[in-house]
Parts: sequence; C-alpha cells; structure tokens
Amino acid sequence: MIIPLLEREPNNKKKERKLRNKKILKKKQYKVQIEDELFRNIMNLLDDHLLSNTSDSEEKVAYLKMKATYLEYISEFAKASDKYNTVQECKNCYEEAQEIAERDLEPIHPTRLSLFLNFSMFNYEILNEPQIACDMTKNVLDSTISELEHRSNEYSKDSARIIQLFRDSLTLWNSDMEV
Repeated sequence: MIIPLLEREPNNKKKERKLRNKKILKKKQYKVQIEDELFRNIMNLLDDHLLSNTSDSEEKVAYLKMKATYLEYISEFAKASDKYNTVQECKNCYEEAQEIAERDLEPIHPTRLSLFLNFSMFNYEILNEPQIACDMTKNVLDSTISELEHRSNEYSKDSARIIQLFRDSLTLWNSDMEV
C-alpha cells in the first residue's frame, strides 16, 4: 500500500510541474503579444497621427526623438534577427530629427539639445561608436557654451542643465576610452 502511494506522488508532481510550465509559457507568450501590439499602436500613433499632422519643427523633432527613444528601448530586447532593422530605424529617426533641429531650432534650444544628447548616447551605447559620440558632444559644447553665456532667454536654465549632462557624458566617455 505504501509503495504505490510513493510511486504516484512523483507522477503527480511531474504533472503539476508540466501544467505550471505550460501556464508560465502561456503567460510569456501573452506578454510578448501585448508588447508587440503596444509597440505597433505607439508606432502608428507617432507615424499616422503625430508626425504626419504637424508642421511645427519643434514638435516634429520631439516626436522623432520620442520614436527613436522607443525604438532604442525595443532594440535592447529585440531578437537578433530584428535588432539590426530596429537600430537602423532608430538611427534614421535621430538623423531626420537632427537635420530638422539644425535647420530650424536655435543651437541652445532645449529640444535640440536633448535630441543631440540622446543621439550621442545612442552612438555610444547602442552603436558602440564612442568617437562619434564624443565628437558630437564636443561639437554641441563648442557651438552652445559661448552662446548660452551671452544670452538670456526663456529656456537658458533648461539648456544649461542639458549642457551639464553633455559635459558629464564627455568626461565619463573619455575616461572609459583611456582605460
């Protein structure tokens, strides 16, 4: 009587484990499905509603930066087969935003500066291009510091904070490259 009970117990545990593993797998699949759907909804909102319906350069730069930031986040978790395309799309968004910002926004405009900060970090962290990131940061610092010191406008405080982040990043990156 005792032996059959002992033999049944592992079988029940195996069945319970299989059932638990199936539930975990279903939850993971559901999570991936929700994330994919959410990603598509966000991209559709940005592309079909926000970016396509604005002619304001500042808004366009902000939306492209938002899209690039989201794509950058997605690329960190993407499958190897999807990662390259996601990173390329992200880079394209940053480049398009950079072109608009350079053409239409003042060098010390906070939206422009935050875009360049994110783009330089993208180059450093995602593309593993530290020299490009450092060069971009140096160019921003060279073109903004004197202008910020000689002007006072509605966004000089915000710009000064972002410029400090550029300085901090450059210091960190230079120390990393020396090691």
